Amino acid sequence: MRRDAGRNGKWNSNIAPNATCDRVRRHEGAAVADGSMADEFPGIGHRYNVDFGAFRTQLHFISETQMTYSPLDKDGNVGDPNPVTIAILPVRDQLFLVTWTEEEGMTVVHLEDYKMMTIVTNITPPGKPLVQFSGTMTQVA
Repeated sequence: MRRDAGRNGKWNSNIAPNATCDRVRRHEGAAVADGSMADEFPGIGHRYNVDFGAFRTQLHFISETQMTYSPLDKDGNVGDPNPVTIAILPVRDQLFLVTWTEEEGMTVVHLEDYKMMTIVTNITPPGKPLVQFSGTMTQVA
């Protein structure tokens, strides 16, 4: 379920997963609120190593809807890629919400700050509580 802040600032969780809100449109590969300047997502075509402290991963943004994430070992060796279909929503200058749902039902929400090169991930495994990690990103390709 996608959430959308209403006029009163309260969250509305009654929006279907693939629905489009009337005030959201597509622009340069990212959904943006009507009337605002679009920020083009800087990740497309690039790879980023992310260090969350508890684990490390590499994100490869193939297109505006396709990404892979791969585990990184302590020596920086990249493991097998896991492909996912993503949605990207700009929040403000160089800050993006990147979301996906995995086949087994796990949901992942990233808040990716390309100005500060930081990232917050919220992961909800099926039937388990939300876990959150913060980390840093480094562009490697």
